[in-house]
Amino acid sequence: MVGRYRGLRTVSHSGADRGYRAEYLRFPDQRFTVIVLGNLESLEPYTLARRVADVCLADEFHAREAKRPDATAATPSGREPAAWAGTYWNLRTGVSWTFSAGDGKLRMGGGS
Repeated sequence: MVGRYRGLRTVSHSGADRGYRAEYLRFPDQRFTVIVLGNLESLEPYTLARRVADVCLADEFHAREAKRPDATAATPSGREPAAWAGTYWNLRTGVSWTFSAGDGKLRMGGGS
C-alpha cells in the first residue's frame, strides 16, 4: 500500500495468518524501513512499526510539522490554549494534527 504517515511518504504491507502477524513499513525518501514479525495473535504490528518510526524519524516528523501552515484558530474552553498545544496522531490511521498556542488562541495545522 502506498500512503503517508505523519506527512512522509510510505510503502507498507501487513499480513496475518492464524497466530502470526507482520508489518512492513518503508519510508522511501528517508531510506528507512521497519519490519515487525511476530507469532502472537494479540500483537499489533501496525502500531509497533509506527512507534519505531516515531522514535527513529522524530527529527523528520518535527521538521515536516514545523512547515505546515495554520489552517484555523480557535479558543478552547476551560483550559489555557498552551495546555492543548502539541502533535496528536491516530496510530491506527497514521493521520496527525499539530496544534500551537499563541495570542490566547489554539491554532491547528493541517492533517497528514
